[in-house]
Amino acid sequence: ILLMGLCSIVIVGTNPNFFEGGTMGGKIIGGGNMAALHFGIAAAGNFPVLFLSMHWKDLTTRGALAAGYGGLIAAVVLSKSVWVTVFSYETAIFLYDQSALYAMPLAFLLGYVFSITDKIRRAAKERQAYADQWVRAQTGFGADGAVSH
Repeated sequence: ILLMGLCSIVIVGTNPNFFEGGTMGGKIIGGGNMAALHFGIAAAGNFPVLFLSMHWKDLTTRGALAAGYGGLIAAVVLSKSVWVTVFSYETAIFLYDQSALYAMPLAFLLGYVFSITDKIRRAAKERQAYADQWVRAQTGFGADGAVSH
């Protein structure tokens, strides 16, 4: 939610012309343009990381960060609603309205490429720990009991 709010501030700023009734954007904030952009950001930035972390044993921290930030940046920077609606260009860089159509596959690709090229010692430990994490997530075995703080 914080990232979505920051993206709205970066894209729109505090310029009153962008809010409903303004001269530049009309219904950018109140309409569906920003809501669609927010869902595209969530789909491209969060889903690949969640899916790969649960179902692919070779995902590393480096791959997860690349997938999350890559999907976020692609969903915002290449979005049609940003280029046409906010910046008032004639056409966008990418022609589809929903940025998640290309940003999500790009995030999956970035997560894969950055994970398989990650050869540091910590990445090897993360790959070895996947089996225990998977069993713990599916069954609860190996999880500690209640802890008093």
